[in-house]
Amino acid sequence: MATRYPLLDTLLWPVFHARPSLRNHSGVPREPLSQRFEVYRDDEVWRLLFFGDLCCMYEEALPTTSEAVREVFRAADAVFGNLEAPITSRERQARPIVGFRFRMSEHYLSALLEEYALDPARLHLSLANNHTGDWKRSGYEQTLAALERLGVRALGRCRAGAPDADEVVLDEGLRLGVVAWTHWMNRRPFAREDRPLEEVDLPAVDWCARKAAAGWQHLIGLPHWDYEFHHFPQPATRALAHQLLDGGFDLLVGHHPHVLQPLERRGEGLCHYSLGNFLAIQLTWPTKLTCLYEVHVLKTGGRRGAVCGYRQVPLTLFTDEAGQRRLVTLAEAPADLAIQCHERLDQLYAC
Repeated sequence: MATRYPLLDTLLWPVFHARPSLRNHSGVPREPLSQRFEVYRDDEVWRLLFFGDLCCMYEEALPTTSEAVREVFRAADAVFGNLEAPITSRERQARPIVGFRFRMSEHYLSALLEEYALDPARLHLSLANNHTGDWKRSGYEQTLAALERLGVRALGRCRAGAPDADEVVLDEGLRLGVVAWTHWMNRRPFAREDRPLEEVDLPAVDWCARKAAAGWQHLIGLPHWDYEFHHFPQPATRALAHQLLDGGFDLLVGHHPHVLQPLERRGEGLCHYSLGNFLAIQLTWPTKLTCLYEVHVLKTGGRRGAVCGYRQVPLTLFTDEAGQRRLVTLAEAPADLAIQCHERLDQLYAC
C-alpha cells in the first residue's frame, strides 16, 4: 500500500482519528454554512446535491434515516457522492488478515437507495478513490456491473487511457461536465485502458478548452484528496484548488479526510474541501458529523445557469435506545451530541 503522508502524520494517525486537527495552516477563511448570492425563489433553481464518503468494511447494518433527510434527496435534480467501497460478492472475497479493505454488498446499496429516497437515475457515484482497487480488478468490474444493474451512474473512469469529464444533463437543459479523481490509490490492479482517474492525469487536459468545446455550463471537480482527520486542508491542497478554479472549474467538492472541512469562494467558483463521511465505519463523534451540500443554479432570467447560492444540511450519526444507528439532522439528534456538533461547525464556518 502506498501513502504520501509525512512520517509524523502517519505516526499521529490514531491521535487525529480521536481528535481531528483544527490547525488552519492554509489560512482558509470561514464562509457561511449557507449563503445566497442573489434573490431567487426555491422553484427557480436546479439543486445539485453532494455527499461525502460512502463506505462499509464488511456486513454492517445500514443506518436508518429520517423524513427530513429523505426530503433533501427527493428535492435534488442530481446527486453526487463518493463510493469508497467496491461492490463485491462475499462468496468471492475473503476478509484480509491485515490492512483495511472496504467492501459493500449490492443489497446494501439497494437498501440505501430505498431508505434514503435516492433516485438511482439521479445518483452519480465517483469510483476515483484510494480504496477502489481493494479487491483487485475483479472487484472493480463487479462494482461497475452492480451500479449498471441498479441504474446508478459511475464517475471518475479514465477510459482508453485518456482522462476526460463525464457529461450530466439535467431536465430543462443544464449541461454539466464532471471530473472525479483521486490523489493516490492503495492498490493498482487496473488495466491502462480502463482505470480510475488520478490527479496526475489532470494536466493532460486543457479544461477551459474542453468545457467550451462541450458547451458545459459548469465544470465540476470531485477530488479525493488531502489528509485524513484534518479539519482544514493542507496548503498544497488549497493551492491546487485555486489553480483549478482559475483554470476552468466552477465547483470543487472534496472528500477523503473523513471529517468536515470548510468551503471557499474564489471569484465565481466554489470549493468545498471535504464533506467528511456520509456513511462509514465512524468511531468518534467528529467523524459522524457530516453535511449534505446543496448548490443552487438559476433556471430562469438573464443569469440562467449561474450559481446563485448554496446551503448545507448538517447531519450526525448516533445509536438510539433500541441499538439502531441513525443518520439524522442535528435538530433530531440527542441534545448533547447536537451541541458538540454545532460547536464544531462554529469552528469551520461563519454560522
